Amino acid sequence: MNSRRKINNRLLIIRDKLIEKGVVKNKTEFADKLGSYSSIIGKIESGERNASIDVIIKLLDLCDGHFTPNYLFGFDDNEINNIVFLTEATAGSSISKEQNHNGDRFRVPNLGGNLFAFPIKGDSMLPTLENGDILICNEVVDKSNLKNDQIYVISSNDGVNVKRIKIHKHNKAIIGLTLISDNYKFHPPVDVDFAEGLHNSPFYRLYKPLKRITENGLI
Repeated sequence: MNSRRKINNRLLIIRDKLIEKGVVKNKTEFADKLGSYSSIIGKIESGERNASIDVIIKLLDLCDGHFTPNYLFGFDDNEINNIVFLTEATAGSSISKEQNHNGDRFRVPNLGGNLFAFPIKGDSMLPTLENGDILICNEVVDKSNLKNDQIYVISSNDGVNVKRIKIHKHNKAIIGLTLISDNYKFHPPVDVDFAEGLHNSPFYRLYKPLKRITENGLI
């Protein structure tokens, strides 16, 4: 069974259990809580379509205190949780405030270490990244490993963004980054300067995407 079908099946199991527990009154209210319709959930149940990323994110909130993200993604709760679910990373021209997603955790096979998941919001990285995609990343500890023209999630005191980067150096020290949108016709580049060098900046953390969860599954 593929990953998307696992999620679809778990969504239906969770729906029935939430109705049984009285968390939602019926299938209609369940669909409404997910910002969807009973007919759409019916198509998921019949196998005609997959649960959208937006539905999955809303379901994570609805499951809080009842089911773990690990369970939703098709694993047993006693399996190792290795991915921390964090805030939306804005794919836009400005950096938005970061909001931790309650430290929720889930697991993806064949990925280990301390990993982080960022839902994507916005259209500035089209066509590479779509609104609602989820990036699974590890933190870049050694900034000398940063590569030009690669996509990173950039977290600062001001918030979180996802962009390609162009690196600016002086005497081998990274003194600035240009944050570049793939949808550059509508979202111009943004320059970020580091007066004391990126290595010495406590305000910026960068994450390198390893996998992406889309409407079609794990890529």
